[in-house]
Parts: sequence; C-alpha cells; structure tokens
Amino acid sequence: MSKRAMHRRWWAAHCVVLLCAVLPVAANAQTVQLAKTSQGGVGTFNYTMTNLSGGADSITTTAAGTPTASATVFTVTNPALPVALTETANPQFSLDAASCVDTSGTIGGTIGTLGGNTLVIAAANLQTGVTLVCTFTNTQLQPDLAVTKQASPAVVASGGTVTFTLTASNTGTEDVNDAVLADTPGPGLSCTAAGSCTANGGATCPASIPAAALFGAGVTIPLLPVGGNVVVTVPCTVTASGN
Repeated sequence: MSKRAMHRRWWAAHCVVLLCAVLPVAANAQTVQLAKTSQGGVGTFNYTMTNLSGGADSITTTAAGTPTASATVFTVTNPALPVALTETANPQFSLDAASCVDTSGTIGGTIGTLGGNTLVIAAANLQTGVTLVCTFTNTQLQPDLAVTKQASPAVVASGGTVTFTLTASNTGTEDVNDAVLADTPGPGLSCTAAGSCTANGGATCPASIPAAALFGAGVTIPLLPVGGNVVVTVPCTVTASGN
C-alpha cells in the first residue's frame, strides 16, 4: 500500500473524532429564554438584550395572568460577561418584577437583579449547561375618572342664576386622553350660556364649552393625567317657581 493510500485511510478513521473535539457541544451552552406575565390585560412587550445571540425580542401575551414564553431561545455569547435584558416601557402597563429560574436545575432559587427596566444576570450564574427562563411581570394601568357637581348658591329665586361647578378628576393609575364630560340640567333650569374652565395637575381644558355641547353630547378634555383635574363652571337661569 502506498503512503498516500495509508494517509487517506488514517484520515477517514479519525476525522470524526477530530471534528467532535473542535466543535462546541450544544448541550453545554448557556441559554436564556424570555417570558411575560401581564396582569389585568394583554399587550405587546419589546426587549433589547446584550451578550446574547440576538439583540431584541418581542412577546405578545394571550391571557391575563398567564405566562407567555418567547418563541426564541438565545445562547449566551460570552459566559464571562453578564447578560442584560431591558424591557421597553409600555405606557399601558407598570413593570412589577423580573427574575430568572434555571430550569436545568444547576442553580436553585431566583436569579437576576432588576434595576429600572433592566434585568442583569451576573456572569457567575452563567454556568455550563444553565438554561434560564426570565419572566417579566407587569400590571395594566387602570384609568379611574370621577366627576363631582356642586351648585351655588343653594337657594335661588325664580329668574335668578345658579352656577354649577363640575370637577372631572383622574384618580386612577393611567393618563387619559380625550375623555368626554357631559351633564344634564335638572327641570326648571335654562342653561344657554357657555361655560368656563380651569385645569390643574397637567390637565388640559376643552377648547370651548358651549352649553349645547356640555348639556348634549359632551365636551372633550384633551388630556387628563393621573392626579389632574379640570373644573368647569356654567351658569343656568332658574325658571321654576313656587316652593
């Protein structure tokens, strides 16, 4: 047998072993998968990440209170460096908590430190074979609007004027845009004059308050942030008579 033939036989017998020694073993890779739990409602949540095989991810929850896992499992790029997962702020939800668990069983307990919207996984927790599932938990912000109505003076003679004060407040946890304020005058009143408005706490008054609109389909409050209010005053003439 020639030396060239012997060399070919040696390579055929040993190339598989050589390739296995060079290629990384996928089972020993450190992986990270995102999951989302949204309380009170469903929504879409976006993420950016560092030191992973991908730089971004997105999850749309399908049922309130039930975890939804990402379809993508990412591989840690450099186990000697930490991994950072940042959730893009969703104006309809507040971020309550975020942490990881090792589903492979190598590390017990919860993993990761949440600061602001970023969850950081220390390099010490990126051990060989670790499979991390990192869950972000949010609660849907709920608008809660309140309207109060006062009349002044309390007693008015027929033909006199009573001024009504309507205060629309946002006592919830979410800013509200384009809320509609409407009222219905009681019997014995004629309300034809336009109203006036003052805004507090970052709220915005309606562009105008014609009586026909306020006492009809309503007037639009462009912005009513959490803790803000608008105070609308409108005069009406008392047409009722008697006691």
